[in-house]
Amino acid sequence: MNTTFNNRRQLLKKELSGRHLDALLVTQPANWYYLTGFTGESGALLCGRKAATLVTDGRFAIQAGQETAGIEVLLQKGGLFEAIGEFVKKQGGRRIGYDPTQLTVAQFTALKKASGTKYEWSG
Repeated sequence: MNTTFNNRRQLLKKELSGRHLDALLVTQPANWYYLTGFTGESGALLCGRKAATLVTDGRFAIQAGQETAGIEVLLQKGGLFEAIGEFVKKQGGRRIGYDPTQLTVAQFTALKKASGTKYEWSG
């Protein structure tokens, strides 16, 4: 197993604590590759202080399982950002970071609507 990706996620977890974030939403393929090794074209990564979850569609399910280690792979049902929001709603924590330059207004609106009002999205 390649420990480089795990080491990078461990560094990110420390950074999350320092910024008082419970998780970081990673939506760009180059960035989720850097943290997981996943080379798929569709998905998003939610890196939390305790665990990391890659949300992707069925086209990349097998690939995600083969290319990653130490993360959960969650198959989306419906739209990607709705699936992420639903997943977030079931998790603990309250503050989630994201890169506002990487989400459209429609994507962010879908994310907030699906996750509910108890979360603070920090961009």
